[in-house]
Amino acid sequence: MSKVPSAVRIVSRTDGLHGARRHLPGLTGLRGIAAWWVVLFHFKEFIPSGVPGWMAGAIGRGYLAVDLFFVLSGFIIAYNYLRLFQSFDIRTCLRFLGIRLARIYPLHLFMLAIFLINPVAIAVAASRGIDRQRYDAVYYVYSLLLVQNWGFTSALAWNVPAWSISTEWFAYLCFPILAWIASRSTRGPMMTIACIVLPLAILATALDAVGIPLGGDIPTNGLARCIFEFTAGIFLYRLWQLADIAAAYYSYAAVVFVAIAGCYLGSVLDEQWAMPAIWACVVFMLANKSGAIVNIGSNHILETIGEWSYSTYLCHYFVRDWVKFLLIGGSVPPWVTLACYLTATLAMSALLYRFVELPGRGAFRRLVDRAVPPRHA
Repeated sequence: MSKVPSAVRIVSRTDGLHGARRHLPGLTGLRGIAAWWVVLFHFKEFIPSGVPGWMAGAIGRGYLAVDLFFVLSGFIIAYNYLRLFQSFDIRTCLRFLGIRLARIYPLHLFMLAIFLINPVAIAVAASRGIDRQRYDAVYYVYSLLLVQNWGFTSALAWNVPAWSISTEWFAYLCFPILAWIASRSTRGPMMTIACIVLPLAILATALDAVGIPLGGDIPTNGLARCIFEFTAGIFLYRLWQLADIAAAYYSYAAVVFVAIAGCYLGSVLDEQWAMPAIWACVVFMLANKSGAIVNIGSNHILETIGEWSYSTYLCHYFVRDWVKFLLIGGSVPPWVTLACYLTATLAMSALLYRFVELPGRGAFRRLVDRAVPPRHA
């Protein structure tokens, strides 16, 4: 397996807006682990019965990986771009949004095109009719516009996991003003910690008020879930900047992690209170540039899986649909079905990353460079 060029690694560069950034390899591996947790979660009803109870329970909570993505995304985007928004500049905003769209949209668009195969195949080969809610035409148009989870719909459809890509795009639109606020409002560690805790507390309080768990009612609550956790991730980066000077902060994060995890496992804290804070501690600790935990998260295999993670995230539901269509309900043993699902997802991830994601990102990026050239051009 060839070494992935550093130019496409997570948080390795600022995508050409302003200089180069140091690589944080632990976070790349973390992204890969989170993506595969979601992959398993969406196959949970087909997991073989021989799986240990603790493992089945962990798989059933794979929706929590999305909250990790949101916190991680806020941290990474701030790491790469926060310093550019100490003053508000429309041109910088437009270039930032163009570059972020280049990162997420080409593969998203490709997968939407691929998903058109599903209703055609159902109409031709299946005895049951097409699920009109799953393959709703209006939802497809919303998906093309990346607004499918902005409160316009009451159910998830087509490429179901892409709901979070829609909310991420909304977060990117908000980032310039959030970055400007973060740059000017946090001068010390206590204020910064308060700015991390506040959005997470607001989110948990709101979910408690309506009686919905963290992963519940995504069409209604998914956007708020993303924005508040993304915002916490931005301020988490500000705290990390201070930790670059005070290494003891990593030890404090470990203590907080153990305390909150203990409260969650002991049913003292519900997941909406515990899990976003746990993920903030995990991201913070893995962003450290030294230590055993970073070495675990930064090995080459995990980094490669992390590089493929966006392709994995966007393709696995398509693979799931076809494994379910071809193998579930027949004489194929459950373990073979699971192996086919995982193998096909891994293979499709690698192919999409190499032949769709990277070329599509590059082509879209060239369009952005022509529309809003970098300042040095």
